Formats: sequence, structure tokens, C-alpha cells
Amino acid sequence: MSRDIAHLLPQRAAILRVQRTGNGHGGYAENLVPLARNVPCRVGSASLNRFSDIDGRLATDPTRAAYFRPGQDLQPHDRIEVAGQRMVVQAIERQADGVYLKAFLSDELVPLP
Repeated sequence: MSRDIAHLLPQRAAILRVQRTGNGHGGYAENLVPLARNVPCRVGSASLNRFSDIDGRLATDPTRAAYFRPGQDLQPHDRIEVAGQRMVVQAIERQADGVYLKAFLSDELVPLP
């Protein structure tokens, strides 16, 4: 029985990784480097997570679940671009049976140019 889930991943994503380079003054600059393009995925609708901030105020954070083929090179802090929207990978959940890779995404606050 085949475990390829490509037919369940109708969207295509670009994966970008943050690369830090020294700026010559003791600091660094961050650049987004393309890691992969046209990666099959499925990004779900946003849902709200509630949490308390440092002052105890209740706040919400929209997150999305995204699914990829198992073995996809994906790490927290990577950026995912799907249909003109850029999101940040917050966490990765690798499935025990190697059926798929699940990522939790949040919307990036900076809009695409």
C-alpha cells in the first residue's frame, strides 16, 4: 500500500530559511534564503489560540496547521509562502509512522511586497 499523500496536498509552497551573516560591527543581518519552491502542502484555515500576556491580559494569536510530505526539510522560524501569503513556522510535529509532517504556522506581520 502506497503512503504517498501528494493527492491530499493541493497547494504549492515556497520555503525560505533565515540566514544570519555578520555585519562587521559585532552584529548580524538576517536574510531569507529560498530553500525549496513548488512544495506540495495543505495549509488550513486560521484558528485563534488564547493566552495571557506578561501582564495577565488575555490575548489571541491566529495559528494554522499545515501538512507536508514526510521528510520535508522544515524547521521552526522558516517562512512558508502560499498563494501570496507569508507565514512563520512555529513548531513541527513529525508523525511516528512517517505518513506526513505537520507544521504549526503563524501569519508574518510584515506584508509581502
